[in-house]
Amino acid sequence: MGILRCFSDGSMLGVPFTDYLNVTTPVDNADAVRSALVPLVESLGAFEEVEGEGFRFFDPRIVSGKVQLVPDGMLKMKPRGKVLVVSASGAVLRRLRERGLFSEYLAVLSSFPHRVSMLHATADYHVASPPAVIAQVKEAASAGELSLTRKRLLPSHCTYLLGADCDGLETGTVYLGNKANADVWGKVYDKRHERLSRGYPEPGSIVRVEIAVQSDAGATLRDAMSPRDVFYHFAGRSLVEVPADFSGWSPHGEGYVLGERRERTLFERMDSLIDCSVDIAKVGAMAIVLYGDMAAQVIGRKVVQRGASMVANYQPKPSGVDVVSSPA
Repeated sequence: MGILRCFSDGSMLGVPFTDYLNVTTPVDNADAVRSALVPLVESLGAFEEVEGEGFRFFDPRIVSGKVQLVPDGMLKMKPRGKVLVVSASGAVLRRLRERGLFSEYLAVLSSFPHRVSMLHATADYHVASPPAVIAQVKEAASAGELSLTRKRLLPSHCTYLLGADCDGLETGTVYLGNKANADVWGKVYDKRHERLSRGYPEPGSIVRVEIAVQSDAGATLRDAMSPRDVFYHFAGRSLVEVPADFSGWSPHGEGYVLGERRERTLFERMDSLIDCSVDIAKVGAMAIVLYGDMAAQVIGRKVVQRGASMVANYQPKPSGVDVVSSPA
């Protein structure tokens, strides 16, 4: 079996990062997990709560001269049988990293019994021609020349989603492995084409390599925090060049240190919620249309009346009652 390795280590942009993360915990922890995550959610920018689903985030953008809120990621918290599944999309994880809150997010999850059920370890590479690289990966996959584990990938387990880019060249995504029953699968796709087709600015000639690791592979929150080793362990078998200092990856890794959980003051939470909540912005806009100069007075009274029944949720905790904390 040949080794493709068409992505040189020197062409990587930045370092490998986690682009999707699923964590499960016993469903009995659902309320406590939500309560622990809400202060972080309130710090991540424009959002709205979707009942029974989780939190949807938005990116304010100017479209046709008007400010519009474009959906930009979802933090889902949904029960599935006996477990609660907490799913963070790549956009949500990016928000956490940009605000320096990713480590704290993982610390919250680590404070409950948990299991990493899905992790996407991802890296972006600058290439001369994304369509040419996608064609090269497709050719190798079709010939059975690729592997992510010790077993080679059967051509029948590789699929393709291709189309013409803005220059008329065939490009798109190559899927490697059977997502339905594989512990590890991957995809290689033209990031430039994907971004331009969605109306985003020109990102440059970028191809993304994404390795998805299911629960049985043994990834932990340590790998979510620093996915470099798990990325090279699987992608380095045939797709990407492995750096000289890579010494391997061990599943079920322990002995790592996550960030501390910070208790936010009630004022901090209120201020963030007012700044970031899409629902509050909508209510404010409606009040201005309905009441004009009296909007602040009317909406203030209504908000206080509505919140009266929830005051107990924000009162200081009685002495001797601790918040959920990370294990030593």
